[in-house]
Amino acid sequence: MPESSDPEPASGAEAAREIVTCAERTSAAPGVRIELCKELKVPQAEWPRLRGWRGRVVRLAGRLGKLLVRAA
Repeated sequence: MPESSDPEPASGAEAAREIVTCAERTSAAPGVRIELCKELKVPQAEWPRLRGWRGRVVRLAGRLGKLLVRAA
């Protein structure tokens, strides 16, 4: 098992063993706390906002579409 001061990171089974060993050593300490954090990032499309009369027509068509869907 590689030492934590090695410049190259461990790979595969060596890395798994190192993680398990570190977790066991940590959980054996008094007053241990383990935190698990998962982050979810969803990319958001940025549409250019139409200006002028075309933008007004598109917004009006969108509102009309919503009204028709609600009515149905």
